[in-house]
Amino acid sequence: MNALHRLVPHIEDLGGGFNVRALLTAAEGRAVDPTVFCDHSGPSDAEPASITLEPLPRMTPMQSFDVRVSGAGIVGKSLALSLSRLGFAVALRCEPVPGEPREDVRAYALNAGSVALLSDLKVWDKLATDAITPVHDMLVRGDAPGATVEFSAWEQQVGQLAFIVDAAALEQELEAALRFAPHVTRCASCEAISGRLPNDHTSTARVGGS
Repeated sequence: MNALHRLVPHIEDLGGGFNVRALLTAAEGRAVDPTVFCDHSGPSDAEPASITLEPLPRMTPMQSFDVRVSGAGIVGKSLALSLSRLGFAVALRCEPVPGEPREDVRAYALNAGSVALLSDLKVWDKLATDAITPVHDMLVRGDAPGATVEFSAWEQQVGQLAFIVDAAALEQELEAALRFAPHVTRCASCEAISGRLPNDHTSTARVGGS
């Protein structure tokens, strides 16, 4: 059962001492359409010439989405692209990175499942060949003298054990794919509310701002 909220009106001065008790819109009623207003004024007596009304306050229009994804790293971007391909409207929350941009020297180790996902998203084949290094053999050394474990793609009868991928190159191709994703909207600030997805699955969100 949804919780009931008690909304307390706030006073808006529309100019010339003409006050209005505004019930909606209110912070506690964000789930209500922002174009719906519930105001009360009066009774009051005033000369018509003494009142100069100011423009009505406006709220930034809010968009409704099926899913909100918080975080725009490779996992968040891949998830947003995957959900978009399924027809969901996705809000992708992208927090601004503080400080000056720095060169990204990181690398990701991706297994076969990750490569299959990126291939399905039409991202893997866009990576430059010099951004991908296949791993055919692995040697893991333990703390004890002579303690080692070896892995071989040949012994496992696979083409490679994993891939080492340049992080900046992968981020760039995911960004390019997102630009052509029609159902993904970026936002800097996303406020989530409860919602419904097909098959009665609960999800989020409503987003204000972009």
